[in-house]
Amino acid sequence: MPSSVGGGDPILTMSPFYHMMGLYMFTESIFHATPFIQFPDRPMTTDLFGQVVKATRPANAMLPPSIIEELSSSEEGRKSLQRFHTVIFSGAPLSPAAGNRLASNI
Repeated sequence: MPSSVGGGDPILTMSPFYHMMGLYMFTESIFHATPFIQFPDRPMTTDLFGQVVKATRPANAMLPPSIIEELSSSEEGRKSLQRFHTVIFSGAPLSPAAGNRLASNI
């Protein structure tokens, strides 16, 4: 749970507000005073992800596994993921290949 790992630190999310993960961020913000950063409503690229992380400096991230897998496949994406204290994923399993890439680099 972000409240137990974040301690009030900002968390980056990419989930739409009609999705349970997006709705969860609203409730987390209200009940646990955890600020969240909503990713811009544009197609995600590794470059854009890096720009958002640099500009907003979130301590944690709650991302779909498909995004983590995409980011793990490039050096720039792995550097962006290294900036987080915690990365939470939900909705599907993370591929073993992506997990292995991250475990050996982060």
